[in-house]
Amino acid sequence: MKPAQQVGPAMTLPLIGITCSYKKAMDDGKVREWAFVYKEYFDSIAVRDGLPFLLPPLLEPAQIPKALARLDGLIVVGGNDMNPQSYGQPLHPSATLMEPRRDAFDLAMARCALDQFEFPIFCICQGSQLLNVVLGGDLVQDIPDLVPGALPHETGKVGPKGHLVRIEEDSQLKSIAGRNRICVNSYHHQAIGRVADGLRVVARCETDEVIEAVEITEPGRFVIGVQWHPELEGGDAEPSARLFDAFLTEARAYAAAR
Repeated sequence: MKPAQQVGPAMTLPLIGITCSYKKAMDDGKVREWAFVYKEYFDSIAVRDGLPFLLPPLLEPAQIPKALARLDGLIVVGGNDMNPQSYGQPLHPSATLMEPRRDAFDLAMARCALDQFEFPIFCICQGSQLLNVVLGGDLVQDIPDLVPGALPHETGKVGPKGHLVRIEEDSQLKSIAGRNRICVNSYHHQAIGRVADGLRVVARCETDEVIEAVEITEPGRFVIGVQWHPELEGGDAEPSARLFDAFLTEARAYAAAR
């Protein structure tokens, strides 16, 4: 029998945590619970030689740091709306709240990841909103109602390919995307409002100035949140692919340095 091949630093396969959607529903006369992730998220990791590791909200709070300690990177995925009690606002009538169990888990998980670990964190769509709330910011609960003249961000692809986003010159996002304007897809009716201390806005919708991306200000850390879905079609494919490339590069370096 051939000996197992040794995996050196250049071949390190980073373990990437991915948060999960969650639902309860009747199935065969019983209330069942599901934790799930759309395949585009884990495909985007696996195709780049990362190992997806699902983080279901069925974990108990005490298990969160133990699970995160195994990881080399974290992706916080999108979902329904956060309970606005988390950022001190009354509920807007347009809100579709996520299950309370997932809401509480995602908040606890994100706080733990930011406070206790140095691995890269990539926050997508509602995940970018969660990042802002965890650090003390708040949200615009309904763009059509609260941002006069805004694009219809929640409709998917705005225009034939998406809509234009303007990226700040001196940002990690600009260095990754390789340009200061990109076209992105759009699947959200909420957005970042008051920006938390410790984050900076690095991209806005060129048409209505809705915040489209933030990144942490702490030097040397990779913590980026984007409002669009780089794992899906729509918009410019190359810059979105580069975001995943950069995230996996950071995760691989973290894994190799352990």
